[in-house]
Amino acid sequence: MQQRIRGRTGLSMLLLMVVLTTPLLLVSDDTLHAQFLQVIPISEGSVSFSDPVIFVDDNCPGCVPQQVSICVRDQDEIYFTGSLLDFQSLFPVLASPGDVLSPALAQGTVASYYISFEQQITNNPRSIFLIESIASGFGEPVLISAGTNDAFDSSIVVLNNGERVISWTRSVSTSNEIMMKYADQTPVSCGVGENSGVFLISAGTALVIWQDGTKLMSLIADSSSQGAVVDLYDMLDPIDQWDAVVHPDGSIDIVVETSDQIQLLRGTLAGGIISQEVIRAVGGAISELAISAQSSDRYTIAWIQDQMGHRYAVDEGLPPVSEDLDWVPGIHSELDLSFDAIGNEHYVVVTDEMVFYTHNTPAPEADFSIFIENDTAADRTISFEDQTVGMVETRLWDFGDGNTSNDVSGEHAYLEPGSYTLSLTVDGPGGSDSQTFPNEIVVTTPENAMELADIDVFSGQPVIHPVLGTHADPLQGFQVSVQYDESIIDLQEISIANTQAQSLLPEFIISQINQSGAESYMFLAVIFDTLPPFDGRTMTAGANQTLCTLNYLVVPGTPLGTVTELRFKDGLGDPPINNIYAIEGGFAVTPYFIHGMVTISQQPQFLFIRGDATYDQSVNIADAIFLLEYLFSGGVFTVCPDAADTNDDGTINIGDAINLLNYLFAGGETIPYPYPGYGLDPTQDSLGDCLP
Repeated sequence: MQQRIRGRTGLSMLLLMVVLTTPLLLVSDDTLHAQFLQVIPISEGSVSFSDPVIFVDDNCPGCVPQQVSICVRDQDEIYFTGSLLDFQSLFPVLASPGDVLSPALAQGTVASYYISFEQQITNNPRSIFLIESIASGFGEPVLISAGTNDAFDSSIVVLNNGERVISWTRSVSTSNEIMMKYADQTPVSCGVGENSGVFLISAGTALVIWQDGTKLMSLIADSSSQGAVVDLYDMLDPIDQWDAVVHPDGSIDIVVETSDQIQLLRGTLAGGIISQEVIRAVGGAISELAISAQSSDRYTIAWIQDQMGHRYAVDEGLPPVSEDLDWVPGIHSELDLSFDAIGNEHYVVVTDEMVFYTHNTPAPEADFSIFIENDTAADRTISFEDQTVGMVETRLWDFGDGNTSNDVSGEHAYLEPGSYTLSLTVDGPGGSDSQTFPNEIVVTTPENAMELADIDVFSGQPVIHPVLGTHADPLQGFQVSVQYDESIIDLQEISIANTQAQSLLPEFIISQINQSGAESYMFLAVIFDTLPPFDGRTMTAGANQTLCTLNYLVVPGTPLGTVTELRFKDGLGDPPINNIYAIEGGFAVTPYFIHGMVTISQQPQFLFIRGDATYDQSVNIADAIFLLEYLFSGGVFTVCPDAADTNDDGTINIGDAINLLNYLFAGGETIPYPYPGYGLDPTQDSLGDCLP
């Protein structure tokens, strides 16, 4: 039977079988501003950049991170960076022998980028070129325009069928005309005008918009035909600049600056422009007007005015947000804006000295659920599932037992008894968040188990390492078989001294140490009653009883930090020996194995025996009396707090005296390591060091 529990808050609700889901909420004006906290400088040195373009792939809501690409130019070079490059500083992808101007950027398939631009070499006419990158970097420029007339101000789009469409302005005698090139077809003229843009409509269809005096014109083209030129809208005033978005449903939004006013035109491709709205009556010149959108109900308009970027954001059902981009440092000169598929805004801003990238992707909100077995005994298995809200690039599960995972979901088994804290940390483009399961995951020792404690030792140390046994039935005998590495552990004796097994005077006992390098092993077999009068001697059932001790020397010169394992292993020797408990009736019970890790640590000034509260190198009733007098009769404090902490819980209280008395006189659990020999504390705590 399993129990499903949520990782995030809920107190008593954590015990419910039902998992609730928290939706991602849109934020208010103030919070929108606060989200733009990550400002990434993407330029260095003294290069003067201009004409920034940012492109975000809006066709992949599940892509993490969203694929962002940025290009800018200086006088004779084009520079590029983006999310696939971890926004490393802009680097040149084209070095021109002449001037380069007006780059335009589009993305095709993953890691495929296109940059169109105009280039002028010496006194030749300006021409439109294209460079393309597919994984390995940008190739050589390809001439797109032809002839002796100037060609400039290009725009590019990659359609869903993979074809690219480029438009540009060409000078013709006393006027300009708009040219378009669909894929590898011959360029064609769209009509008289300038300042064109090309947009995706559907899989293989593109929309070209341009301005002609006070009018906005358009036409639709695909691979086989070119539609008629349409008077899209007459602004009645000269158009200074414009930008547009075309939505998948056929609606269109165009932002236009005329006479120092920013106006928004809205309509459809089928019905034309149906509304005109003044967004801002600007009290001075503006530049870099841009619009981007997730949908017709969620869009943002951005521009620069008075050397500061500004955004006007609209989200359905919320009041518009109008604010400066004052979280980007410096004097703003140019910018561009792009939305990703899930509605986050991405900006590139050129300032007086730098180029910055910023976005408002929210940090993920870590959350998870777990299914946990009701049986607490090791190995105790949980199933985990990441239910984080938001965009996640990496995740890290920390199970609290030294193991981690990066999986979205899976299972984890706790192999050793203890109390463990489970946490999840998630990182995304917007930041990071962590969530810790509020209840410790408790793992208990199975009813039949053999255990070797994880301990710290130092090079050259003599160690008495108890083999602990937990068994639900009285034992008539047992076998222990452990593998070890003799290059680190020099095993000298397997002993039952001072154990219950010794007090039962076993009638059969045999042990053996076999040195075989990294696969050395030992075994011990004990039977209590094999000879007449067969009086039925057995080891009483109990938890963490000392079956025997492995007495060894840590090989001198073993490097600090070395870790080796003492591992219970069946089938060692000839004939093979297994780890078993023999119970009444001649039955063999296979115990659960809890192996021991031995770590080479720094040698301390003083070692201790746990339970030796009086620090007199022995453990007896006097230590329990000493503890009780300190706690309740004003007695002196121990000079070795770790030794007095007989239950190794990091504190000294009445539980330590009870634990010691239970072990000494009531067959209780063996005192934790280091007992019965001297050693280092294997558990971190705030208790002070032993004094001389």
